[in-house]
Amino acid sequence: MAARRIFIMYLENNIKELKNKNPEVCNAILENISKDDYKEISKEFRLVDTKDGDKTVEVYSDSRFVRLNSIYSPEREALHWTNKLNKVDNITSVVMFGIGTGVFYRSIKKVLNSSTYLFLYEPDFELFLFCFRNFDMTEMLSDERVFIYVDNVNSSSFLSDLSVKLNWAMISTQMLCVHPIYDKLYNEKYIKFVCETEQLKNMLNARKNTSVIYAKKFTVNAIKNLQYVKESNYIGELKGIIDENIPFIIVSAGPSLDKNIDALKMAEKKSVILATDTAVKYLLAHNIAFDAIITVDGRKSVSHLADERCASYPIFTVPDAKSEVLERNHGKKIWINGSGYLQNLYSKYGCLFPEYNSGGSVATAAFWVAQEIGAKNIILIGQDLAFKGDKTHAGDIKNQCSEWIEEKEIYIDSINGDKIKTRYDWLGYLRWFENMIVQSGENINVIDATEGGAKISGTRIMKLTEAIDKYCSEKVDFRHILTELPATFGNEKYKSVHRDIEHIKKELECVYDNSKTGIASANRILQMFEQSKIIPKKVDINMKKINDVQKSIQKQNIYLLLDEYISADIADRIEAAAKKYDTENEKLYETAKSMDVLFKALLKAVDELMPVLCETLKKI
Repeated sequence: MAARRIFIMYLENNIKELKNKNPEVCNAILENISKDDYKEISKEFRLVDTKDGDKTVEVYSDSRFVRLNSIYSPEREALHWTNKLNKVDNITSVVMFGIGTGVFYRSIKKVLNSSTYLFLYEPDFELFLFCFRNFDMTEMLSDERVFIYVDNVNSSSFLSDLSVKLNWAMISTQMLCVHPIYDKLYNEKYIKFVCETEQLKNMLNARKNTSVIYAKKFTVNAIKNLQYVKESNYIGELKGIIDENIPFIIVSAGPSLDKNIDALKMAEKKSVILATDTAVKYLLAHNIAFDAIITVDGRKSVSHLADERCASYPIFTVPDAKSEVLERNHGKKIWINGSGYLQNLYSKYGCLFPEYNSGGSVATAAFWVAQEIGAKNIILIGQDLAFKGDKTHAGDIKNQCSEWIEEKEIYIDSINGDKIKTRYDWLGYLRWFENMIVQSGENINVIDATEGGAKISGTRIMKLTEAIDKYCSEKVDFRHILTELPATFGNEKYKSVHRDIEHIKKELECVYDNSKTGIASANRILQMFEQSKIIPKKVDINMKKINDVQKSIQKQNIYLLLDEYISADIADRIEAAAKKYDTENEKLYETAKSMDVLFKALLKAVDELMPVLCETLKKI
């Protein structure tokens, strides 16, 4: 009876915490467990008493039982394991394969700083269920820093969640580890987990490099593109604008587009043909009357949209898209993402952007757009996500903005059942599509009519001609609908919006003046350290001044753009901030040094961006 009471107590308390932490996993638990049934779930697991009076679990594998923890002391084993981990105090995120009884979580938690994220992945739902019933996991489940993923329950969202929650500054301080014995018990799953996690890390590193290299250009684009606010719309206005049964055909420029480009003509005015920017030139060459263009890359080559015939097409885009590309386009512009400053500007007038999940490519962004508008049927073509020989695009289209590094050859399943070569970035997009399809459930029907390339789980594979026959039955002129859509801000409302944009000039001046004040205070602190004449009272006064100045700067709406602009200049200081310092004085010195770098970067930013803003204001 005592065992029964303990079981019920563990179960009820764990369920209570898990319900708050992760309802999806909690529901899976509740579906597979009964309070009245406290016996072992199956013959594959059994509880074992340890020498120190604790308990562990044995898992049946390869005709024998294997213990998850030491038979002597699981706590001591976990502590010893944790002590062997390198640079534990400097990491900002832990990704761990295997949860087990939770004892390794408790150990590693003790040596991590309070802001460290822990992503815990359990590859065996039955084992998780068994441990959930028999061990107190409330500490782990109530920890706000902990994110739990269980195989075949919420595992499909693991990689996408990881990519969202980890910013680029945290990549170098991420640690991947494995619960002892799990790599042997679940070898195939472990290998896949490590490969996909490392692939994600590579992709995030590429994004980091892109962000640092192109941050200034992206910010300049965002300021220049403010001139288009008056005549534009935003994605929130398009929800339900056409019948949900009208299919969206997303045209990407993969090699297989050669196969079905002619068939696409049959779908004109019977679907919404959304062309990714790289595919536009190819579509025009084949006289395909598509409905709109999507471009989201601030580095995109102007040549993709150089043809005068595409200048009048509606264009779905983002605030930091390449300004030269938008300048060439005279059609309706629809913002799909508020991107900091613009989002705040629109929200002031009651225009709320939905949460933007771009997926990292123009094709994934197009898919997201189709969903946001309300499409139930989405047809993909040219979405290879793989090489065709050495070819990456249809026709003679060149991959002009690819920045991937091929560390090793990667092969994935193709639509045809064989193995085909892909890249890390394409693999990331593939997983994004699969995750979005899972999350959408029955709300959308995704047809892969690519006729080649990677297999995208969750899609229905059809030839384009078959998909057109089945789904393209109603007439629609989406291009006309977008063109005739009244701009978000009418003349009267735009007067106020215009004043807000003009106010950016005063905001930049405020940032400039405050930055000079901040530099002076930071230098006073640094001089005290350099001269070894530290006066705590004066340090406190100057640190308070720095904090006040920083708050004043961050209150300015334009700071959302400035923060991106200076990312390259302060990148080293961001990573330095993640470190753990031995003394309070060392931490104080590094903080003052970081503030000095920050304020100087802001001064430089204002000097460089003010002329851009003034030139833009002349065009508005």
